[in-house]
Amino acid sequence: MQSNIKGQSQQNSKHLTHTVNVTVKGTPDQFWKYFEFIKLEDIFTAQGSLPGIKATSHFDEWHTPGKQRTIYFTSGDTAIEQILECTVPFYFKYRVFNSTLPARHFVKYLTGEWRIDGVGLNTHIQWTYTFVHKSLLHKLFLKRFFNKTWIPYMEASMVLTKENYEKSK
Repeated sequence: MQSNIKGQSQQNSKHLTHTVNVTVKGTPDQFWKYFEFIKLEDIFTAQGSLPGIKATSHFDEWHTPGKQRTIYFTSGDTAIEQILECTVPFYFKYRVFNSTLPARHFVKYLTGEWRIDGVGLNTHIQWTYTFVHKSLLHKLFLKRFFNKTWIPYMEASMVLTKENYEKSK
């Protein structure tokens, strides 16, 4: 993980949450033009026990609440991603559910949120990912995976997002 990616975690009785922050050059509109058409397989690569993303079923405009797509993992597993809210170019919230990954036994669903704010000539990006677990017992098993496996995976994905965006300019 590069030092310019800042992370912070929260845990309560209903969920586990991690947020990463990064600043990139350019405006929110410039970042959004890259982000809306981002190929998940370019930023979610296999790492440790987590598979990478191989492809998604949908790849045109991606900002309309209610739209869904299937995510295909390199392990052969799948999940559904659905847009919950979107305010172009500042906010994007989605849910991941119906996963066939092993974590499905512990997690009801996942939510992701991207907050994109202009700061002078730069853009600050905050990405929050939340695991909503099935029970407190499930949380005990999930917590180690979340801290030791998911957080480094998420932070590596943010590094790739930043690097790929800056290369695309």
